[in-house]
Amino acid sequence: MGARHGWWCNSKTVPMTCKFCGDQIFWLSCDCGSSVLFDELGWPWPRHQCAGLTPKTTLSRLGPDDLSGSILSRLDSDKADAIAQLIDANIERDYAQAVKKAAKATERRQRQSAWVARQDPYHRLETTERGIITEINRDANIFKKAGVTAGAVGVALLGQFANLSLVQITIHTGALTETEADNCSFTFFVAESAVEKLEVFRGCFVVAKLRGIVISSRHPIWVCEDLTDPYS
Repeated sequence: MGARHGWWCNSKTVPMTCKFCGDQIFWLSCDCGSSVLFDELGWPWPRHQCAGLTPKTTLSRLGPDDLSGSILSRLDSDKADAIAQLIDANIERDYAQAVKKAAKATERRQRQSAWVARQDPYHRLETTERGIITEINRDANIFKKAGVTAGAVGVALLGQFANLSLVQITIHTGALTETEADNCSFTFFVAESAVEKLEVFRGCFVVAKLRGIVISSRHPIWVCEDLTDPYS
């Protein structure tokens, strides 16, 4: 039996929307390489297996065996139950219970006004953030947001982003079991072509490689140099 997954391997569980079928699901990952989608939290840890997912996107490592939705779909009930027990045995119970408790608390906060700390950049700051898309704005103007005019100086300061068709996206980074202090928002500009390629929408989970541009201290902006889908 492989090592169990819990607090010590920086396990993170994030509620998200499947971009293929639109169901509300949960994405679990950790520093030792596990990455798996669940329909629900807790026993029997039902794996998410919609038609849009391929064996590559559902492959994970929980203990000694590679488990994928494509494999589970071909197993008889006894073998599928055995794999469910393997998953359950490899997720530390205290962590699993904390995740379920946090999920209920998150549902309550969503009906109210959840506290989120907005993160502004300083010039040339680089960071890679994982989070849920909460807003997509196709009408935002990067020149206006950066506090410069659309002339030669503005183009020179914004570089390649001055000449791209852009979309402004906001993500929230908080995962289940994390404190409110870890619930941050990042608003950034990204190439529209990247958004169209990934087919993302509000509720999707993405990884964004960000860089800060601060031309005016009153107008700091993030630009996204790489936007990816962690399970594609």
